[in-house]
Amino acid sequence: MTYPSPAPGRAYGSGDAAGRAPPAQQAADALARQLGSDAQRVARDLADQITRRLFAIGLELNGALARIQDPRAGQGVQAALAVLDDTIAELRRVVFDLRTAPRHPDAPDR
Repeated sequence: MTYPSPAPGRAYGSGDAAGRAPPAQQAADALARQLGSDAQRVARDLADQITRRLFAIGLELNGALARIQDPRAGQGVQAALAVLDDTIAELRRVVFDLRTAPRHPDAPDR
C-alpha cells in the first residue's frame, strides 16, 4: 500500500490549508490555557487564605502587645507587626495583579 506524499514544503500533521494547527496541537494549546487558568485560580485562593491567616496572627499579636510589660519585648512585637503588615500589603498587591492581569482571549472565564 502506498500513502500519498504531503504537499511540497509541508509535512504530515502540520495543519491544513487554512493555516490551522493540527488537532493534536489545538488540544495541547487548549490544555495549556486551562492549566494556566487553573494555576492562577489556585495562586489567588492560596494568597487569599494566607492573607487571612496573617491578618489573624496580627490581631493576636496586637492583643498580646497590650499585656507585655517589658518595653524591649513590646518593641520586638511591634517590629514583627510592621513586617506582618508589609507582608499582608504585598500579598494583596499580588492578588490584585493576578485578578487584573490580561488574559489570553481563549482562556475560560474565571
